[in-house]
Amino acid sequence: MVRVPAGTELTELTDADSDRIEARLVDAARSWADGFSDALNAECGEERAAELLRRYGHAFPEGYKADHSPRAAVADLVHLEQLTHGRKDFALSLYEPVGGGPRRAPLQDLPDR
Repeated sequence: MVRVPAGTELTELTDADSDRIEARLVDAARSWADGFSDALNAECGEERAAELLRRYGHAFPEGYKADHSPRAAVADLVHLEQLTHGRKDFALSLYEPVGGGPRRAPLQDLPDR
């Protein structure tokens, strides 16, 4: 149910409007885990995705999920797997958080040791 202020004139919805609203509702109802599973399948294929989902499906803490999309988690997992299996010696991902502003950086200055 959608409530609007009294006196608001509503236009009739087109089929395209209905489809768009339905797609947004479906998206809103999906969990992070659903999106992660779909993104993993798209990136790795069903067989490999099933194996990785068994190993890592519950490995992401809620704070990570709040800050990262399922697709970003798949990219992180692919890098982790490459490091784990010796295909890479080092990996670093720099990014600018959406809405982070011009002076916010994803890395912090660490004191010299």
